[in-house]
Amino acid sequence: MPTIPQEIAESTQQLVENTGIVDQFVHGPATIFIPVRGGALRPLLYWQGTFQDKVVELAGPYVQQAVDAAEAASLDAQATAADRLATGEDATATAADRVATGEDRTATTAAAQATAADRIATGEDATATAADRVATGQDRTATALDAQATAADRLATGEDATATAADRVATGQDRTATTADAQATAADRLATSEDATATAADRIATGEDRTAAGQAATTATTQADRAFDEAERAEGFAAGLSLPSAAGNGGLILRQKVDESGLEYREGPANPNLIIDGNFDFWFEGNSHSTLGYGSATMWYSHWIDATQTISRQAFALGQTDVPGNPRYFCRSEVASEGTALTRAQLTQHVEGVATLAGQTATLSFWARCDRISDVAIEFEQVFGSGGTPSAIVNGIGSTRVTLGTAWQRYVVTVQIPGVAGKTLGSSNDDFLDIKFWLSGGSDANAQTDGLGPQSGVFDIAHVKLEEGEIATEAGWRSYADELALVSRYYGFGRRQNIGATVYGSAYFASPMFDFVVSMRTPPTMTLSNMEGNQYASTSVVAATEVNSRVAAYENGFGFIAKLPGIPDNSAGVISFDFIADARL
Repeated sequence: MPTIPQEIAESTQQLVENTGIVDQFVHGPATIFIPVRGGALRPLLYWQGTFQDKVVELAGPYVQQAVDAAEAASLDAQATAADRLATGEDATATAADRVATGEDRTATTAAAQATAADRIATGEDATATAADRVATGQDRTATALDAQATAADRLATGEDATATAADRVATGQDRTATTADAQATAADRLATSEDATATAADRIATGEDRTAAGQAATTATTQADRAFDEAERAEGFAAGLSLPSAAGNGGLILRQKVDESGLEYREGPANPNLIIDGNFDFWFEGNSHSTLGYGSATMWYSHWIDATQTISRQAFALGQTDVPGNPRYFCRSEVASEGTALTRAQLTQHVEGVATLAGQTATLSFWARCDRISDVAIEFEQVFGSGGTPSAIVNGIGSTRVTLGTAWQRYVVTVQIPGVAGKTLGSSNDDFLDIKFWLSGGSDANAQTDGLGPQSGVFDIAHVKLEEGEIATEAGWRSYADELALVSRYYGFGRRQNIGATVYGSAYFASPMFDFVVSMRTPPTMTLSNMEGNQYASTSVVAATEVNSRVAAYENGFGFIAKLPGIPDNSAGVISFDFIADARL
C-alpha cells in the first residue's frame, strides 16, 4: 500500500492504535469511547466535513491498491484449486484401475463356476449309463430268482449311492448360488464406494474454491478498510472541527449522546476506591497535628526528617465547583525543610495487604494545589510486614513527579505494581501497600522521588482515589456511613463510657466486656483515660489508678481491671472512662 503523505502521517500518527474507537464512531452508535485524563485534550476523532473530494483524492491510491491485491489473491487461489482438482482426478483414475482389477477377479470366479457345472453334467451322464446297465442286468437275471434277489439288493445299494451323489450335487449348486450372491453384493458396494469417492472429490473441489474466494475477499476487505480509515483520519484533521473542551472534565469519558446530537462528557464505569477516607472526612484525634505518625487525619500517616510538617483540616466552601463530588474537607500540609540530603516530608496511606493490586495496573488520582509552583512526587512501596523473616521492602515503584499550580487541578498517575510471588510475609499480620505523597525529599531519596529535592511550601490535597486499571474514574465514591464502617476497622474510640462495678478487694474492680461496633483488623492497642468512679449514693468521685496495666483486647471487644483507691471492698459503684482502640497499620 502506498505511503501516507508526510503532512497527513504526522497528524494521524497518534491515532493508529484507536482504529476500534474510530470505527465505532463512523460505523454506528458508540458506547465506550475516549478516556480523558485531565489537561488539554488532543482531538482524537472528527466527523465527516465538507472535504469529500479531498478524501477521495487521498483514499484513491489505497483503495485501488486493495482492489489489485484482491484480484492477485483470487488468481493465486484459482491456480491452487486447479492443481488440487488435477490431483483429485489422478486419485479417481487409480480407483478406476482398482475397480477393473476387481472385475477381472470376478470373471475368473465365473469361469471356475462354469467348469464345476461341466463336471456336474458329466456325473449325470455317468448316472444315466449306470441305469441302462441295471436294466440289462434285470433282463439277464430273469431266469434266476436267486440272482434277481442278489441283483435287486445290489440295485438298491446303487440307488442309495446315486441319491447321495444327487444330494452332493444339490449342495454344490447351493454353494455356487451363495457365492454368486456375495459377488453381486460386493459389486454393489464397490459401485457405492465409487459414487462416494466422486461426491467427496466434488466437495473438496467446491470447498477449495470457496476457501480461495473467502481468502481473497478477506484480504481485499482488510486492505480497503485500512485505506478507508486513513482517509477518515485525513479528512477529520483537514476539517479541523473541535471536540468538547476537557477543562473541568478530568476523569470523565467522552461519549456520544443518546440522541446522536453530538458528544458530551459522562461518568465511566466505576471502580471501588482502595483508599480509605480519600475525602478526609474523619479527624477523630483533632483538627491538626505536628507529630510524626498518625494524628489528626485519622487514616493518613505523616513522616518527616530534617524538616517540620503540620497537618490540618481545611473546609471547602459549600457548593464550590473547583473539586467535584462536593467534598467537605481537604488536607493541608505546611512543610519547612532544612535542605539536607536526608530531608523528607511525606503524607502516606497504608493500604491493608501487600498483595493489593500486585501484578496489576493501578491508577491514583487526586486534586491538589500549592501556594507556589512546586513539584510533588508519588511513590508506591510494598511492605511485607514485621515478625519472623519477611521479605525486604520494595520501594521506588512508579516514582513520578507532577507539578502543582496555585489553583485546584486533577492529577493522574498510572503505575504497574510488581507481583509478590516468591516473597515472604511477616508473622504479625501487618503487611501493606504504601502510597506516598512526597512533599520534600533530599538527594538520598532521589530514586524514590524522581529527584524531587528539598522544598518548603503549603500543599493542599483532596479527593484521593486509588483503583485498578489504567483509567481514573470519578464514580464509585462511598457514602459517609460506609466509609465510617471501614475506618472503624482500624480505629475506634469511646467517650464517657459508664459501667456498674463492684470493688472485690484491695480497691480493685473488673469491668464487663465491651463490644466494638465493627470488628477490628487485629486485636487493637488500647488506651484508657479519664477513668473515675464513686460508690452508689455517694458524690465523692475517686480517680482510678493502674488504668492500663491490665487490659485484655480482642478483635471484637475488650475488658480491663483497674483500682479505685479508698472505695471499700465489696461495695458497688459506677465507673466512667474514655478509650481509644487503634489497629492501624
